[in-house]
Amino acid sequence: MTIEEINTVCNAGHPVLIMGDFNLAEVDWSTLDGGNLAGSLFVNCMLDNFLVQCVNGPTRSGNILDLVFTNSQEIEGLNIGENLGNSDHQVIRFSTVGKRDIEGNATMVPDWGRGNYVYFRELLGKIDWNREFLGLDTHQMWDHFKNILSSFQNLCIPTRNIRNGVHKPRWWNDDVRKLICAKHTAFARLKEKGGRAEFTGELGMI
Repeated sequence: MTIEEINTVCNAGHPVLIMGDFNLAEVDWSTLDGGNLAGSLFVNCMLDNFLVQCVNGPTRSGNILDLVFTNSQEIEGLNIGENLGNSDHQVIRFSTVGKRDIEGNATMVPDWGRGNYVYFRELLGKIDWNREFLGLDTHQMWDHFKNILSSFQNLCIPTRNIRNGVHKPRWWNDDVRKLICAKHTAFARLKEKGGRAEFTGELGMI
C-alpha cells in the first residue's frame, strides 16, 4: 500500500484499519525513527493521518514487518503467534471493536458566506473613531478596535460547526493544521537537498 493510497483512505473521514507486510525493517516503531528517507516518509504519513501502529514485537527474523494501523478502532488482545504454514512470517491475532459512535466536535466558526455585511458597514459608519481612540496609545487603540469589530461580527455574522460531519480529533485546530503544513514544507526541502541534519534543523524552527 502506497503513501498516496493511505492518504486517500484516511481522508475519506471513516474509521480505518490497515494491516499487512510493509517490509519496513529500518523503522524503529518504539521511537518512530524512520531510519532512512523512505521510512521517515512512511512514519510521517502515519502521524499525519493520526494512525497508531499496534504491533510491538518481531514478526519475521527479528524484524517488525507485519503491521496493524488504526485511527479509531479499538484493538484488543493483539498477540504474535506461530509461523503460518511454510511462511517465515508469524501469525498476528487480535480483536477489534466494529462501528462505534464518534463524538462530534462542537467547535463553531464564523459563516462568512451568510453574513449581513450591509448592517456591518452601517454599524461601522456610525462610529466616531476620533472619540473612541481619544487618549489611547497605539496598542490600546488596536485592542479597542478589535473589540468593537468582534462585537459587530457577533451581531452580523452567523456561526456554523467547523466539522460538517468530518471526524477529526477534538484537539484538532488551525494551529495544528499550520504545523503539519510547515512539516510538509520541511520534508519537501529534505527530498530536494537530501540532508537529514538540515531537515532536523528545519523542524527545530517550526
